[in-house]
Amino acid sequence: MDIRDEIDTLRWIDIVEEEINLKSDRALVITSASILETQLEKILKCFMLSDNKIDERLFTNNAPLATFSSKNLMCYYIGIISEYEYKTIETIRKIRNKF
Repeated sequence: MDIRDEIDTLRWIDIVEEEINLKSDRALVITSASILETQLEKILKCFMLSDNKIDERLFTNNAPLATFSSKNLMCYYIGIISEYEYKTIETIRKIRNKF
C-alpha cells in the first residue's frame, strides 16, 4: 500500500465517522450499508482482471453485479466471505431496505 492510499483511507474514515455522528438512524443505516456494498465491490475487483469496460458491464445499471445483494452473493459463492458474513450482510441489506 502506497502512502497516498493510506491518506485517502484516513480521509474516507473521517468522512464516514462525521456522517454517522451527525445524521439520523436512517442515514446511519443507509450510509453503513453503502460502505459495505462499496467494500464488497472493491473486494470482488481485487480478484478480477482490471478492465474498465468489463467493470462497467458487470457493476452498473442492470448488470449482474450491480446490486448489493448480487455483490454479497458472489463474494460468498467464490469463497471471499464466510457464510456467517454473508448472512450478516444480508440482514444489514434487509434492514437498509426497510428504511
